[in-house]
Amino acid sequence: MRAPLFVIREWQRHRLNSFNEESARYTVIEEDFYVPAPEAVREQHGKPGDYYFLPIEDPIVVEETRYHLERVQKECFRTYHYLLELGVAKEVARTCLPVGMYSRMKVTCNLRSLLNFLSLRNHKHAQQEIRDFAIALEELVTEQIPYIMEKWNEHGREPI
Repeated sequence: MRAPLFVIREWQRHRLNSFNEESARYTVIEEDFYVPAPEAVREQHGKPGDYYFLPIEDPIVVEETRYHLERVQKECFRTYHYLLELGVAKEVARTCLPVGMYSRMKVTCNLRSLLNFLSLRNHKHAQQEIRDFAIALEELVTEQIPYIMEKWNEHGREPI
C-alpha cells in the first residue's frame, strides 16, 4: 500500500499485523506528499474521545490551508534534496521530511486482525484519511472472501 506517513503510523498501531515499510535510510525518497482535497479540510469539535469534524465552509481558509501545506512540504523536500547533494547521509537528511509524505509498505495479517482493523478504521469516528483506505480494503476483501464478509456483516462488526 502507498499512503501518507500519518496514515501508515495509524495503521501500524494494529500490532497484530506485520509491516515492511520502504526505508528512507537506504532509498532516496521521491517528492510525493498529501494535500487534502478542499472537502477534506475540516475543523474539530467536541472533547477528547468524543470529537466530530465538519468541513470548513470558508473557501479562503480552505485554500490558505491547502496552499500552506503544499508550500511547507515542498520546502521540506527541497531541503532534503539539498542535504543529499551536500553529501549528507540519507538517514540524516530524511529527518526534515514531513508526515504528509507518501511511503509504501507491505502488510500481512490474519483474518481476525483484518476484521478488527476494518471494524475500527471503517467506522464513522475513524480519521477520514485512514477510513478511505479501510473502505477500499473492505471492498477488495469482500471480492475475495464474500461469504466471510457476509456473515461478519450479519453478526456484527464490533471489534473482536
